[in-house]
This record gives sequence, structure tokens and C-alpha cells, in this order.
Amino acid sequence: MEDNCIKTVKQFKCLNEHDLKILSDKVRELLCEESNVQPVSAPVIVFGDIHGKFFDLMNLFEVGGELPEQKYLFLGD
Repeated sequence: MEDNCIKTVKQFKCLNEHDLKILSDKVRELLCEESNVQPVSAPVIVFGDIHGKFFDLMNLFEVGGELPEQKYLFLGD
């Protein structure tokens, strides 16, 4: 399910409401399990706040490398 969602958004298409709900629930579940402080080991690429700009995020991954081969640290809210 997650792979299809990623493929859809990488094609700059919108997720349908059902898939968006499932994905949102999964993200909330993962975030609730994580601590506010996470260990980060080098090497890692550090970015400032991208302010939710999806196209900028896709460009960053294109330049820096795809997940999970590359590690990223995003600073911001």
C-alpha cells in the first residue's frame, strides 16, 4: 500500500481519500512510537525547514539520493 502511495505522489498525482486516510493513520502510529530526540549517525544530509513544499522535497531527494540509501535530517517544524 505504502509503495503505491509513494509511486503516485512521485508522479505528482493526488492520493484518493481512502489511501490518504490509511497513510495518515500509519504516519500517526509511527510518530507516536518515536521519541522526540533521535540519534543521528554520520554521514547525513542536513536541511533546514522546507515549509511543506513537496516539489522542493522531491528535488532534494533527486540531488541528494533516494531513501533509504541516503540519510537525511530535516530541521524545522
